[in-house]
Amino acid sequence: MQLDFSFMNSPGATGTSDTAPPAGDPDGIQGGGGVLQREADQRGNILQRAAEVYKIYQDNIKATELLQAEILKGVNAGEDITTLFLKAVKALSLTVKDDLFYNQIAKTLQQKGEKQNDT
Repeated sequence: MQLDFSFMNSPGATGTSDTAPPAGDPDGIQGGGGVLQREADQRGNILQRAAEVYKIYQDNIKATELLQAEILKGVNAGEDITTLFLKAVKALSLTVKDDLFYNQIAKTLQQKGEKQNDT
């Protein structure tokens, strides 16, 4: 009995078949390599998004702490209550990540202030 190793001389041959890998499968692994790469890419994207969200969260915490310090200093310095209120609302808005809340209150206070100045 003699073994046939002639398939080893042809480029791209695997020993099981003399056909080239299917189009769209450069590794010659039908579905296996691509699936693993997609899963790895998805994990990478999820981690990247989580890092972005965490950075925003950390930035909001820092801004809130700064606003708290400004409010305390403002109270001690006798700062206008409306200004202090707006800082408190901004801190709350950052905490719950709701800029619309702050914008609505600031706009309403501005309109009320303009009405008082007109009278």
